[in-house]
Amino acid sequence: MNYLKSIILLIIVSFFGSILQHTIAHTNLAMLYILVVVITSILWGKGPSLVAAILSVLIFDFFFVPPHFSLTVADTEYLITFGTLFIVGTVISSLTLKARKQAETAKNREAHTRALYNMSKDIVQTIGQETLFKMVINHVNKTFDAETAIFVNNNDKMIVKSGPHDIMNTETDASALMESFKNGKPAGWNTNLVPEANVYYLPIHTTNNMFGVLGVKFNKKKSPTHEQYRLLETFANQIALAFERNKLADAEQQANSLREREKLHTVFLNSISHDMKTPLAAISGSLSSILNDTNMDETSKKILLETAYEESTRMNHLVGDLLDMARVEAGALQINKNYAEVKDLIGSSLKQMEKTLKDFTIFVKIPYDLPEISVDFILMTKVLKNILDNAVKHSQNIKEIIVSAYLTGNCIDISIADRGIGIPTDDLEHVFNKFYRVKRPTNYDGTGLGLSVCKGIVEAHKGKIRAENFDNGGTIIIISMPL
Repeated sequence: MNYLKSIILLIIVSFFGSILQHTIAHTNLAMLYILVVVITSILWGKGPSLVAAILSVLIFDFFFVPPHFSLTVADTEYLITFGTLFIVGTVISSLTLKARKQAETAKNREAHTRALYNMSKDIVQTIGQETLFKMVINHVNKTFDAETAIFVNNNDKMIVKSGPHDIMNTETDASALMESFKNGKPAGWNTNLVPEANVYYLPIHTTNNMFGVLGVKFNKKKSPTHEQYRLLETFANQIALAFERNKLADAEQQANSLREREKLHTVFLNSISHDMKTPLAAISGSLSSILNDTNMDETSKKILLETAYEESTRMNHLVGDLLDMARVEAGALQINKNYAEVKDLIGSSLKQMEKTLKDFTIFVKIPYDLPEISVDFILMTKVLKNILDNAVKHSQNIKEIIVSAYLTGNCIDISIADRGIGIPTDDLEHVFNKFYRVKRPTNYDGTGLGLSVCKGIVEAHKGKIRAENFDNGGTIIIISMPL
């Protein structure tokens, strides 16, 4: 089609030349044909421009040089004109094509540089391996108009980590993929290793080993250039660097987690040693007084024995929290669900806390038509008791506790509010963390385990728990349980 276009252009120029031949010199007519060769080389490439150069000489000789309508030449000087016309047309055509090629190369390099910059920028901003792989695949597909997948080794078998799973759908492609991974070289389509494959496989090298393989299924109608292959290799190197960066970030995170665990371990030992030492000292002191004072009256003995009993109960509660926390963290918490009335849960918890709550006024607000919820009755009672115990510890002058239950969408919310000093806003999201204690002007007993245990039990029920500051002062703990 381009050859036909160049011939049509020559015909048009020849037509105008026949009109102008009596008004302008033959050498100027020759310039028109040189212009045709230049235009042809710019628009349609090397082949059509060479054809235009040859036809220009023949047409100029046939129509405009005496004798007309003959390829013979009466004046040998025209042979110089013909040679000059052909040589100048060919040289200009070659220079034009070279400039065009250089412009295209510069344009492609600019596009490649921009693609590499965009991917590098996105890599820096991307966190997480899965997100990284998806981002890279999008960039490769967009840049090369291709279909892309990333393969990794899993027990000596290559699997698709990200991308379409059907990209490798033949045994030949599977063989090419393994060759690329084992040899650390490109394999598959348009390579020396298993060239009959449909996909081009490029290994992804990290610093110490082979991480995986990038599989690219090119559009066969547009074969990649050498520059595009180099760009793809650069992309693979960027993937490897990003993988190493994520690996280092994960290692740093694990190191930070280890430091936090060590720190938590220290806090745990300090907390437990203090919280167990206090009741043990009280128990030991009470029993020692009874043993050493043979003349002690019965009333004093009873008081000391009650003190020892209360402190042993406190120790038992602490050990129970520790065991529950260990079960929650190990995922070994056994949940035996049965449908129960919310009023029974709250009533049982208040009954068991009767002695602790003897000095408090308890307000209970439960609608009569509240649906049942599926829970482990014993564990949920423990949750409510822990929250009530917290409310008692942190209440000051106003000894009131409000226990409410109400329907919210597809959940039942159970709230326990005290009239204490509340929780600082910055601490609200941390109060359910293990061993976390809110800084108070006055020291309060506690290990920082109670609310953490509550959170573990509630979440094991697929529920949620949160803390808020009560409008009239104090704290409100809200448990949301699904129906």
